[in-house]
Amino acid sequence: MELLTATHNSFTLGQMNSSPLLPPPYNRMGWYPSQSLWVLLSALLLLSPAGIVDAGWVEDTPNGTIIHVKLHGLPLASDTSTANQADVAAVRLFIERFPTIHAKRYRDRYLANPETYGQHNWDKVEIRLHQ
Repeated sequence: MELLTATHNSFTLGQMNSSPLLPPPYNRMGWYPSQSLWVLLSALLLLSPAGIVDAGWVEDTPNGTIIHVKLHGLPLASDTSTANQADVAAVRLFIERFPTIHAKRYRDRYLANPETYGQHNWDKVEIRLHQ
């Protein structure tokens, strides 16, 4: 196995000796750690319930379009701690300002690509957050 060493901003290749102080870069099974990581990630991907996760939906109403978004960990309005009440106020402000944010950042892109984003009324949009 070759060892890459740096000497005065130049690189040289040398032969690595089998020293007991330098363990091999693989585990007892003979796999490199990156291979084990890929096997684990592949197994998780295959075992995960694909298509069951629902992050939200878009609803058309006579008053406009409602974007429903499912979130994990929305702050509870009933919790009276100061930090939680600040989070609740931030979420309320986001919901209130969302139509303006959507109109400024996304509306033109959504109207230009109806095959991607659907045929919805993107001129009047509101958001509803669900847990």
